[in-house]
Amino acid sequence: MSTNPTTKSQVQAYRFVLRRMESALVRRDAVMLHEPMRHHLRAMAVGLILGMVGLVAFFVVSKFS
Repeated sequence: MSTNPTTKSQVQAYRFVLRRMESALVRRDAVMLHEPMRHHLRAMAVGLILGMVGLVAFFVVSKFS
């Protein structure tokens, strides 16, 4: 009997459902108050902005030195 390995997306979906069920039990409402990906998007945006600021700073220093 062979079984297919579980993919990362299946594990993430399962964890999401568990968090949603926990939220429904605690708050008696299945609607999530926040978007789970919001923190990841915010971190990516901050990282991109800091990276661009760093690149501009290195470019300015290299041009004037």
